[in-house]
Amino acid sequence: MSARSRERDILDLNNLLASHADRTRVISEQDRKRVMTRNGMRATFLVDGQVTGAWKLHLGKASATLEIDPFRPLATTERAEVEAEGARLLEFAAPGTDHDVRSGRATFIGREDAVTGEETDRQ
Repeated sequence: MSARSRERDILDLNNLLASHADRTRVISEQDRKRVMTRNGMRATFLVDGQVTGAWKLHLGKASATLEIDPFRPLATTERAEVEAEGARLLEFAAPGTDHDVRSGRATFIGREDAVTGEETDRQ
């Protein structure tokens, strides 16, 4: 890991993960199974060029929440960078509303978790 990690959000259905024959440069096989769903793929974030977790944006009329789902424990500096990037994403996606970045299991309605095989029903 570099002295300063770099965090970047990647939208769902991004070519970085979808179009390469060998994706192991950016995502482990185990994490790929967590990202790919029956209906496509989850939005992910990178730390030091590796997919390290998924995220989901919840938009309301007066507020917006970004739920992050790290696939491994994050160092304090990594978590701070993920949250800062998330705050920038929220400001772009939902300007003028209250914002919150929280950690949890970012799940999707009607999608199957590729690791557990469970249908998710939480938004």
